[in-house]
Order: sequence, then C-alpha cells, then structure tokens
Amino acid sequence: MWFLFYFSVLCAFSAASAAPCFASFNNATLLETPCYKVTKRHTSPEGSLELREYTGTEAILVEMNASATITTYQEALIMTSFYIIDYFEGQGNSLNKSLLSSRTVPYTLHPPTSSRNFWLGRMALAPSKWPAHSAPPGAIPPVDLAPLGKGNTFLLASLRKQFQEYPQPSDFETLCASLTSSLGQLGATLDPDSVYSPSHAYYFGEGNLNAFDSECWVGVKAA
Repeated sequence: MWFLFYFSVLCAFSAASAAPCFASFNNATLLETPCYKVTKRHTSPEGSLELREYTGTEAILVEMNASATITTYQEALIMTSFYIIDYFEGQGNSLNKSLLSSRTVPYTLHPPTSSRNFWLGRMALAPSKWPAHSAPPGAIPPVDLAPLGKGNTFLLASLRKQFQEYPQPSDFETLCASLTSSLGQLGATLDPDSVYSPSHAYYFGEGNLNAFDSECWVGVKAA
C-alpha cells in the first residue's frame, strides 16, 4: 500500500524541461510528485492551506475504480491500492515490467459522491520518466491509465495535517470539512463536479511510523 505527505516541492513546473519535483514518503524517502505552483498559502489552526495550480500535461495517472457497493472505507483503500501497486510491480502491466522506480506520492483515494458512484484510487507515474505524451506499459484491467486533469490546467485546494496515529476515515472527513469551510481564505470556491472533490491524499505506507502526513484535496474555481 502506498501513501503519504509533507510536500517539499523542489521545482517550478512552468517549463517542460523543468527539474522533477519531490515529496517525502514515510517522512524519510523522497519520491517524485507531479509539480504544481502554489498561488496562495494560508496557515490555520487546522493545518496548512494551499491553493495549487496543476498543469494537465504534467503526468500520467495509474487509477482503479471500485464499486460504491463497497461500504467499508478500508476495503476500498486496500483493493484500489493493491491493484495500482500491482501495476508498478509488473504483474498489472502489459509488459510484466517492474516500474517501482516510477512510483510517486501521494496515493489518493476519492470516495463516492452524489455525482460519482464509485471509489477511485490514483497514483501518478514519475513525470520525469513518463511525460504526459510518452507510452508507458499498458494497464491490465481493472487498472487504467489517464492524463492528469484530463490534460487541462486546473486548480486544487489542499489542507495538510500530520497525524500522530494512523488516520481514520472520520479524520479525513473532518479535515475535508475544515478545508471546504476555509476556501474563502484562499479566494476560491468549491467545484463539486471535480474528481478531486474530495480526495484523501496519503504520503505514507505500511510500517512502524510515528507520524502520518496526510492531506485533503478538493477541486476549486477562482472566486
């Protein structure tokens, strides 16, 4: 299972030739992450708020959806992450090729909403190795490949929190509620139709950890 946080973005993403961006995994290892531009930042008692601009041509996503008939959050998390990591390990891609060096952070889980009747798990392929117009090995169903943001530039609001214990679904729900109520501080309004509304971003995986970096994301529009 792959997840985590604490974004230490080390590049600007305005040029196609820009250096890759990285974030920490398990508070220890730097892994690549799709680059973005922070257009506004605000510190609140709940955590660090950011308004981010992503370029849709930045990355290719490995994704898997699971039926909304799955009512247990943990089951949906385990199922989607299993198949996605299977793609990176080789058994889940058409070349049976290990792509473990192409793993990124974060792993995101998108719960069902009134406009989306399935769970969605996602992880980007390392953009420096697989630019948006490259041809990575095909995905074996139920996994699929998709461009970040459907190829379009988009805005995303995030709220980061470091939990001292493994976060539960209710912790993410509380984090997302706080983010949604704080969008005015970022000069943004919620885009309820965005695939990112909401998303639970994990910057940690399995192991003996004493800190769990997490974010809630929502798709937004400039106010």
